[in-house]
Amino acid sequence: MALKFVSLLLLLAVSAPADAQLFRRQILTPCPGGVCHPPIVIASPAIQPIPMDAVEPKADEASTAWYKTLRGPAGYAVSAAEEAKLRAWTKRAVRILNGNSCGTGSLCGRDSTGIYILTNAHVVGSRIGHMVSCEALLADGSATERFQARVIEAAYSSKTSTDWALLKADPSCMQGLEPIKLSTTDPDSRKLTGTWGCPRCEVPSGQLCRTLQLGSIWYWQPNSIGGQSGSAVVQDGTQKGLLTWTIGGNGAGQKTATIYRQSQQQNTDGPARVPGMMIPASTAGVELIEGYHRETSSLSDYPIWDLGSSPEPPPSPQCPEIGPAERQLRSELGEDWPKLIAVLAELSRLLK
Repeated sequence: MALKFVSLLLLLAVSAPADAQLFRRQILTPCPGGVCHPPIVIASPAIQPIPMDAVEPKADEASTAWYKTLRGPAGYAVSAAEEAKLRAWTKRAVRILNGNSCGTGSLCGRDSTGIYILTNAHVVGSRIGHMVSCEALLADGSATERFQARVIEAAYSSKTSTDWALLKADPSCMQGLEPIKLSTTDPDSRKLTGTWGCPRCEVPSGQLCRTLQLGSIWYWQPNSIGGQSGSAVVQDGTQKGLLTWTIGGNGAGQKTATIYRQSQQQNTDGPARVPGMMIPASTAGVELIEGYHRETSSLSDYPIWDLGSSPEPPPSPQCPEIGPAERQLRSELGEDWPKLIAVLAELSRLLK
């Protein structure tokens, strides 16, 4: 009888996700080289993605044409100083083409072996070694350059809000541009927040964001636009977030502090997906492999982190090691895990 009651509690603790739509990449046609990969279905086929019109990417946009517009939350007047700051940040934007999909990345690190670009796994896939095409503005603004980059680190989960990938390209790329490094601390809702991306696979557009909620997921206004997936969300010249979804008409993303913790622990543990957010039924040929993947070193070993910030504290070292079954259950329950533990503790007390 007790086991049946515990099973019932487990079922009640996990709520089914509502209909939702992941912030989608722009679909491009025709397929490069005439080869179109079949889509990988990773969600219920009964839930269909929002259709989007196909467009061709504009190539070799130069100088100020690379930066298209600046928008802010409704009713907010953008100042000239804010415009100038966001234009400077936007030079680190990278337009990413991956098969029939398009998204955005941002220059976040550089060393003698190459440059590093952070984006979403649902833009480039999570298979280590996969190659994608990139385009970025030259430092002097005279033209754009195109180059190839490969996936060297990725974490993706259809159960938790984990969806990021790190690319590496030749050190000759994006010369003269200082990377915007990743923060290991949480954002500040009171500070000027900027982001940029390639909506509809056009040249980058900047936007100022007003924080709506800061928790395990970062919510802001204005909403995201298709093609901006993988955009940096920046405060004080440091990347604090990764634009990933639209949820309930709001832009939303992962915090880089959470990405840092996941890279150290080499897992996808994190908050459960919330109502209003989901992976679309078709990923347009992007290969998404569940779990944490890396080429060699941990992501935390790459020169992409702002060392001036204190990292998000890891779990207490006194905590006992958990097994695979408990890890999987924690991943599925997300923020409901503490509630389940409290219920089971009370049940144990009553059965004594």
